[in-house]
Amino acid sequence: MLTAHKPSSLLPLVSLFAFAAPALAEDDPGKVKEEATGVEFVAKAADGKVLAGAGVRRKLLFNVYAAGLYVPAEKLRKALDGKTDAKSLYTAIIYGEFAKRIEMHFVRSVSGDKIKEAFKAALEANMAAEDLEAEKGNLERFYKICEGTGVGDGDVFEFTTDGSKVRVSMSGKEIYTADSVRLARGMWMGWFGTSPVCEKLRDALVSRVPAILK
Repeated sequence: MLTAHKPSSLLPLVSLFAFAAPALAEDDPGKVKEEATGVEFVAKAADGKVLAGAGVRRKLLFNVYAAGLYVPAEKLRKALDGKTDAKSLYTAIIYGEFAKRIEMHFVRSVSGDKIKEAFKAALEANMAAEDLEAEKGNLERFYKICEGTGVGDGDVFEFTTDGSKVRVSMSGKEIYTADSVRLARGMWMGWFGTSPVCEKLRDALVSRVPAILK
């Protein structure tokens, strides 16, 4: 069980992610630094969510963005229902209807076309064909917005879901909303599904889970 009174049960997750742990510095109380980019994430957000992990997305030889995943610790614990393996953790994040958020802090400029291509590739690699067809309208609207939204160094792209509610913002400005559980789950599959955008980033995004569930 991932409970406070049985800390030894955290060993499966601890050992699983020890080899893949990202370079994170926690010298500054309340903040966590992703070392490859220097981007800092607060350990606990104003809305009470805690940082489950952070990592860097690299493309070829370049750092593109640092990402941090925020979850409500107790609701994640409940969704895990005592399971401590990686597959169960990824499943809990994808299918858990609790509010969660990923922050993407860009450290280089990326065109809208490239952003669209990245999201489209990740969604098509992970969502079932029938789900892609059912969400065609929502996805086309999302792709169009991405296409017209280039980013620069320092911009922050936030993706948030709460049950069926999907919200995307760019440096604090809301740019997209939708109401679909299927779409919300599909979006999270892009990071935590069977064909994630980056396996190292996927593992890094949950590297602090054993600590936050102690």
